[in-house]
Amino acid sequence: MSEFEKILKRFVLEPIDDYLFGQQRIMERFNIAENVNEEIYKASDKLLYEGFRKLYDFEIINSDRVPIQARSIICCNHQSLLDPLIFGVGVSHESRRKLNIMAKIELFETPLVNAWIRTHFAFPIRRGKSDAIAYEKALELLNREELIGVFPEGTLNNGGTRFLEGKTGAVRLAHETLSTVVPMVIYGTDKVFGKGAKVPKLSGKIAVNFGKPMHYNDVFKGSEDNSKFYKKAIKRVMRKIRDLYFDTEEYLSEKGLNKQ
Repeated sequence: MSEFEKILKRFVLEPIDDYLFGQQRIMERFNIAENVNEEIYKASDKLLYEGFRKLYDFEIINSDRVPIQARSIICCNHQSLLDPLIFGVGVSHESRRKLNIMAKIELFETPLVNAWIRTHFAFPIRRGKSDAIAYEKALELLNREELIGVFPEGTLNNGGTRFLEGKTGAVRLAHETLSTVVPMVIYGTDKVFGKGAKVPKLSGKIAVNFGKPMHYNDVFKGSEDNSKFYKKAIKRVMRKIRDLYFDTEEYLSEKGLNKQ
């Protein structure tokens, strides 16, 4: 980080973030944060959707597969820094359901990003280690019949179908809460703003596609309850996401929309 960037962070970005975070805490004290954040979320959804449509011909496929009311865990591939925004809009825009995304804790330590994601119902998770606080938060949300958004890979893959091995946290949550798992694929963000890119392109094609909800017997086979049991379960989920990638590619090619 250059000296200019350090000064900008310390004297501009961090104070603004502290102020916004302070406002959030005040709203929480008066029990109005949830309602205010809901309105911010709805407004952001509309703005982001229109922006993505204009820049990337953004398309949402099979949104009717997002459960209308029941607790569910949406599991999605992860190939770009744009993915959290696409994830939220892809799920919420047509289903009108709020998505609570598990996000890496580093985002909550980044000025302004922290303020943004806290008003958009994200909650932090420590990558690469067990995080009891994040797990308990997810359990609480699922027990309130809400939607949880998870990137099972835990970090950016190298794009396309070069998926990383899925972590088992999502299926452990599904097993404990009897939640439906919905596979979802984000297509095209790796071409627009892939791993290692400094800035996003301002054209391309981005789409999201939802698979059929996976119920308990679709995810879990047998009655074991050990690490091997959960690893097999997440492999089934990741396989569905991979299949969705190819389905989406074929769908866009047939429509002549697979432009990158």
